[in-house]
Amino acid sequence: MTLTATRPRSGRTPRPRPARSRSILLTSSLAIAVAAVLLPFYWLIIAATHSSKEIFDSPPPLLPGGHLMDNLSTLESSAQFSDVIVNSLLITVIYTIAAGAICTLAGYGFAKFRFRGSGALCALLMLGLVIPTQVTLIPLFKMMVDLEWLGTYQAVIMPNLALPFGIFLMRQSMAALPDELIDSARMDGCGEFRLFLKVVLPPMKPALAALAIFLFLFQWNDFIWPLVVLRDAGEFTIPVALASLQGLDQTDYGALLTGTALAAIPMAVTFDRPVPAGVEIGGTVVENITATPSVVISGNVFRNVPTRGVLVTTRKPVLITGNRFDGMSMASIYVSADAYQWYESGPVGDLTIRGNSFTRPSGPVIFVEPTNQVIDPATPVHHHISVEHNSFDIGDVTVVNAKSVGGFAFTGNTVRRLDGADHPPYTSPLFVFHGSSGIRIARNHYDKGLNTSVVAN
Repeated sequence: MTLTATRPRSGRTPRPRPARSRSILLTSSLAIAVAAVLLPFYWLIIAATHSSKEIFDSPPPLLPGGHLMDNLSTLESSAQFSDVIVNSLLITVIYTIAAGAICTLAGYGFAKFRFRGSGALCALLMLGLVIPTQVTLIPLFKMMVDLEWLGTYQAVIMPNLALPFGIFLMRQSMAALPDELIDSARMDGCGEFRLFLKVVLPPMKPALAALAIFLFLFQWNDFIWPLVVLRDAGEFTIPVALASLQGLDQTDYGALLTGTALAAIPMAVTFDRPVPAGVEIGGTVVENITATPSVVISGNVFRNVPTRGVLVTTRKPVLITGNRFDGMSMASIYVSADAYQWYESGPVGDLTIRGNSFTRPSGPVIFVEPTNQVIDPATPVHHHISVEHNSFDIGDVTVVNAKSVGGFAFTGNTVRRLDGADHPPYTSPLFVFHGSSGIRIARNHYDKGLNTSVVAN
């Protein structure tokens, strides 16, 4: 993938590059900071391969030893660690799925439904963020005793399912979802459950991924509550089992650090995303998203950008969803094919523009132009472009200007006038197509006074 961040040109003289000495100093400082962060993890792995006696040698060992299998054997015999890992995985996976579903539904309810007392209920929920866990231990323990749940998985999982931070995270993420997207889906007859699954959740994938990671690590590392409610060694989770290895007079630190290293594996897993979840708009735009298996651009705000918002020049599937384009000076979404500056560019073959809001745009809002191409209607350059369930609040401008497209759908969108229907009608056609075929425009909602004609040649 090639991701280029560009800024509009101005008449200012470019700043000179930093001096070489300053660059070397910065690089050296960063290298020292990275080493300081990674050194404890490196030593943890090294210590897991040594015996307790070797760990306390002076100077401490910095190279791998030969006691890893002995430490693993001690860990298994002392703490039934294979069963403990299964317990932790089972509890954590069930908790992540269940708590993720509850937090997402609750966040959606707080973000998009207005009911009496919703504000007070939300404020009460936020208070849960500042209540220390220790304050709730005794009341929760008494509840577990009354329910006869002590020593069971549900005692560990159930109390924190409606986690306040998780609900707050999803509420804030879903508040940015345009109401027009949800309203248009309801007007098309979409039921609430299907609307939630098919319309609301897809743009929330970055937030859902963040929530899942947070919930997984929260439960994986939880120590106090499992220690309180779990009774037998065969039921322990990893943090509790590791704590049980510390004796009053003797501790096998080799086995203990080996278990700690195994427990840290999920926290060392990284995720590589091809496109950033957010774009900082200070004259910066996303351009030339090419040579990548697929692209999702969601949850961003493009406001008063004096150039294009998103430039797409890739053959791979692209989804642009849940974004806000406000006051764009050029096309909000620009589709090209073979701009000579970028050798990776190619015809667009699968582009979906769904659930975005476009306010005060310059025309055309969506501009499809195969630059450097000879237009031949029999062999269109671009294929399969779908514009669905978006909202457009426009002046007298063209919404779509597309050239050399085979298969273009504009469905379920809402187009409104900025100045209201009591002003003179707009003259600019909403749709202009050149050398294109397979055009479908249906089930859209238009304000009165819009020029809904389709110009095609």
